[in-house]
Amino acid sequence: MSLFALTGHLSTCLKVPCTSKGALRLSVLLALFVAVGQLAPAEIGQAALALAVSELLRALAASEAPARVLTARAEALEEVCIGIRRELRLRCRGLAGLQLGMAGLLWGTTGQGTVPLLLALLSAELLFVPGDQLRQALMERRGDEANCRANRRRSALLANLLTVLALLAWPSVFALILPRVLPIPLRAVLPCARRAGALASEGFVSCASAHVTQPVLALARVLRLEVDKIAVGIFLGMEILGVYVIALHLGRAMMRLMQSLSSQAPLKDGLRAGMVRLFGITLPGTVLLSLLVTHFLSWSALEWLVAPSPAIFLVFALAALPTALWEVACEGLPQARQIPLEFAMSLGMAGALFANIALLSPYGLGAIVQGYLITALLAQGGASLVALLPILARTRSSLQSEAF
Repeated sequence: MSLFALTGHLSTCLKVPCTSKGALRLSVLLALFVAVGQLAPAEIGQAALALAVSELLRALAASEAPARVLTARAEALEEVCIGIRRELRLRCRGLAGLQLGMAGLLWGTTGQGTVPLLLALLSAELLFVPGDQLRQALMERRGDEANCRANRRRSALLANLLTVLALLAWPSVFALILPRVLPIPLRAVLPCARRAGALASEGFVSCASAHVTQPVLALARVLRLEVDKIAVGIFLGMEILGVYVIALHLGRAMMRLMQSLSSQAPLKDGLRAGMVRLFGITLPGTVLLSLLVTHFLSWSALEWLVAPSPAIFLVFALAALPTALWEVACEGLPQARQIPLEFAMSLGMAGALFANIALLSPYGLGAIVQGYLITALLAQGGASLVALLPILARTRSSLQSEAF
C-alpha cells in the first residue's frame, strides 16, 4: 500500500476526509516519526536551522505589489502583472544572493559545510516566489480563496509524503529539503495557472486589504514561528536543536490532530461551540495523547527525545493550545482589528521567546520549554482575551436586555 493510500485509509478510519486538514496533520506525524527513526538529532537540527533562516528571507520577499492585481482594471491587468513580476524578480534575486552570501560567510567562519549547503540549495526557492505571489493574487481576484487554501494543503500533504519517501530511500539531512527543492524545475515548465488575460473578464474582488496578507504581518508571523529555532541553535547547538524541533512539531501535530477530530463533533458553529471543542475535546485528548507518546518513547530506542525533559511533549502540546484559542477568538473579529493585534502579539512573542532562550539556556532544555509555555500563554492567551472582550461584552449586554 502506498503512503498516500495509507494516509487516506487512516484519515477515513478516523472520520477525517483525506482532502481535509486531518490528512495533512496525519502526514506531519508520519514524517516526524520517520525523521526521528532515520536521522540523528544533530542532522535534524542542521536542517531546522537552514529552513528557519530560509523562511525568514522568504518572508522578506512578501510584497504589497500583488494587491494591485486585485484593484487593476480588466484592460490593464496584463500590463500590471508584467510590472509586478519584474519588481518581485529584482527583490527575490537580491534575497537569493543574500542567502548565498550568508551560506558562504557561515562556511568561512565555522568550517562546517552542511548548513551552508542546505542554505544554498534552499535559495533556489526564492526565484519562484514572484510567480507564486502573482498566481495567488490572480486566484483571489477571481474570488477563489477556498481553492487557493485547498491547493496549499494538497501541496503540504504531498511535500510531507515525499519527505517520508526520501528519508526511507536516502537517510540523510538532505532528504528533509528535497521535497522543497526537487519540484522547482517542474514549477518552471508546467502551467499552474491561467493567463492573466483569461482572468481579466471574470470580475475581481474590490477590497485588496481583505485578501492579500500584509508583508509586515507575514514577517512578524514568521519571526514568531522561527526565531526560537535560530536561538536554540545559537545558544545550545545542533543536537539540542534537533530534540527541540522534533518535540515542538510533534506537540503541535498532536494538538492539531485532536483539533481535527474535535471538529467532527455534532456541534453548531460559533464562539461557544469553538470553546467547547477546544476545552472539552481537544485539551483532554491532547494531554492523553502526549502522555501516551511520552510513555512509548521512554521505553523505546528513542528515549533520547524525552531525556532532556520527561514532560517536553506535554508542555509543547499545551503551548500549542493558545494558538488554537487565538484562532477561535479571531472568528468573530473584524480584520481591521485583527491585523494590528496579531502583529503586536507576534512581535512581542518573538522577542520574548528569544529572551527566554538566551536567559534560560544555562539551565538546559527543560527550563527553556517551560518558559516557552509561559510565553505562549501570556502572549497568545492575552491577545485572545483582548479579542474576545468586545464579543463577551456584547453577549452580556444582550443577555441583560433579554432579562429585562
